[in-house]
Amino acid sequence: MPRSVLELFNEIKAETGSSQTARWIVAEAISTPYYQALLLGLEVQDASIAKAQGFVERLQRGEPIQYVLGRWGFRDLELIVDSRALIPRPETEVVVEMAIRNLSRKALEHPRVLELGTGSGACAIAIATEVKGSYVLATDLSTEALSLATTNLEAHKGRISGQVELLLADWFSAVDPAEQAMIERGRFDLILSNPPYINQVDYDHLDPVVRNWEPKSALLSGKAGTEQLETILEKAPRYLNKGASVILEMDPSQVERVAKFARSVGYQCKIFRDLAERERGLVATRPTIEE
Repeated sequence: MPRSVLELFNEIKAETGSSQTARWIVAEAISTPYYQALLLGLEVQDASIAKAQGFVERLQRGEPIQYVLGRWGFRDLELIVDSRALIPRPETEVVVEMAIRNLSRKALEHPRVLELGTGSGACAIAIATEVKGSYVLATDLSTEALSLATTNLEAHKGRISGQVELLLADWFSAVDPAEQAMIERGRFDLILSNPPYINQVDYDHLDPVVRNWEPKSALLSGKAGTEQLETILEKAPRYLNKGASVILEMDPSQVERVAKFARSVGYQCKIFRDLAERERGLVATRPTIEE
């Protein structure tokens, strides 16, 4: 039986306990922004009601709202999201902001960026849309993640002012001459990554909405949790232009330890904070090139 938008909203709010979640679900079910639908006085038909109820059932099984809706905002992008890759989070938006500021200060005509572990493609696409003339090589070891990133890249190709290339590769193998002998990819003005940084103990205690739904390979690192971060810092110098930086996201509890490691291998480090004012990552710069 058809219902008004407000009636459906109230039903979903009662089931989910969240006004915001109810608005998202109603809007997705009727393919119309919630407040616009209210103003238009739209009547919700049975098919849309059933769709909304299906969303609620998925939420009740513990699935993240982002996967239920199938799309999520990241900076000024709307991205397709599903269990093939991590959900883009506000903490990672800060990483992109740091990358854009770093590139803007250099005022390069065609900055070259390497993203390691692109997942949904959020960072690569955001940089390519916001940094004019940029080239972003975005890699991932997961064919499923790259498939999702390809979908997102295709959806935003009209907005990209630079170039994005997606490549299946494990960390630096995409640009290692020993592994990519026929490809001359040169050095980069910036390397960024949100690598796996959760140790096994912490992983076992993650919120089930994360542990049971998001890809384990994108979350779990080694025993300490900092292994992948340290690997990137160790290997990055040979791929960096002079004065270029590595920008890394990590858990707040790891920042001081990773900064100490970075300094020990020759980087100058700047710690940055997320929107909640927690230490969230590093901008690590090598003033000279090591061959």
